[in-house]
Amino acid sequence: MIALALLCRNAHKLTRMETTDWEVINGDLQESTPPTWKTGLWAMNHNKAMALIGENLILAESKADPSYIGGVITGFTLVEDNRVEITFEENPELTGRTEHTHLWRGSNPVCYLKGDLRCD
Repeated sequence: MIALALLCRNAHKLTRMETTDWEVINGDLQESTPPTWKTGLWAMNHNKAMALIGENLILAESKADPSYIGGVITGFTLVEDNRVEITFEENPELTGRTEHTHLWRGSNPVCYLKGDLRCD
């Protein structure tokens, strides 16, 4: 289940973290762990954000577009103006998802999809 959808046009403020673990698989050098990313600066309640650790998130170009990346939230960092930077481990199965498209209302780029929270 996807808990959080973020409107992140042109991958703005989306950064791939350095990977240091590599292994040879079938003769090819590959990362031994999924890529880790960080994205920010999101206006979110810090306590609400912390409750999302371990949940799935997706990023999309628009409210109507399928996700272009997604993964499991592994952490949050409180940054300027009470905004958060989100760290997540990529999961390719969360690319192309559309669950958010019929729920996302209003102009907020942050859409909570889990529980009683709404996207407006």
